[in-house]
Amino acid sequence: MDAFSCLLDSNNDMEGFKPIVCNDLHISHLLYTDDVLVFFGEASLNNCTSLNEIMDTFAKSSGLQVNHGKSSLILHRNSLIANDICASLGIPTFSYKVTNLGLPIFIKRAHLSDFSPLLDVISNKLSGWKAKSLYFAGRFQFFKFTIWNTIAYWIRGAIIPKTCYKQLNKLCSRFLFSGDINVKKMHLISWVKTCKPRTKWGLGLPTFDALRFAFDCSLICRIYNYPSLLSHWLFNTYCSPWKLVTRDVSPMWKSITGTIFKAKNNFCFTTMANCNISLYWDP
Repeated sequence: MDAFSCLLDSNNDMEGFKPIVCNDLHISHLLYTDDVLVFFGEASLNNCTSLNEIMDTFAKSSGLQVNHGKSSLILHRNSLIANDICASLGIPTFSYKVTNLGLPIFIKRAHLSDFSPLLDVISNKLSGWKAKSLYFAGRFQFFKFTIWNTIAYWIRGAIIPKTCYKQLNKLCSRFLFSGDINVKKMHLISWVKTCKPRTKWGLGLPTFDALRFAFDCSLICRIYNYPSLLSHWLFNTYCSPWKLVTRDVSPMWKSITGTIFKAKNNFCFTTMANCNISLYWDP
């Protein structure tokens, strides 16, 4: 795969595969475990031809073939040659959403139906016979170390709608206080007070907004302290998280900018060589 990466990068010229370009940053592909390879490039027939030639060369050398039946293609919704590109790459059809490692990846605005797998997973875990046999203390630990980890995993990969949060809160409150998500009972304590810290007479369960806030803070610290492809992409695209956002930014970046202004007093910058600090926008 290292040889394949070099083959792609060496073709990043006028005659080869044309990747996505943002200022001085070029992104042609990403490699993941479990044989997942993601390409980023210009949506043109010439670029498809170049990509096919590279994959054919690699297949003849290594014997590894592309499984077109399991491949997916995401194109811009205004693309006029979508069917031609599908035919050129040998992929049956294109879509606006794919699923990777259980998380949805889409280019359109997310709807509640896109997060039905998350609701199904949480419902199945809360309605299982093992979960029903737990007492209150056991249900609390089940929340803390199982349910919250599942939701935190989804928060890392997508912006969950508020409607989905409301349904999750309803399921969790019913299970914690009654042990059954299908039973409606009056609770003596509201779910908002339940999720407060113990110092404020709560149980110490973090809210979903707190999980989102914590992930955004950790991501901000990562992109400033540890140079990576993600940090280079974000800084080349948006310049700085302190910069005022426009309407065309992604929901993920809107969440990051909203978090960084709330936590402004908790960040401390140190100017060093090759740092990503913006003298104009960063405090």
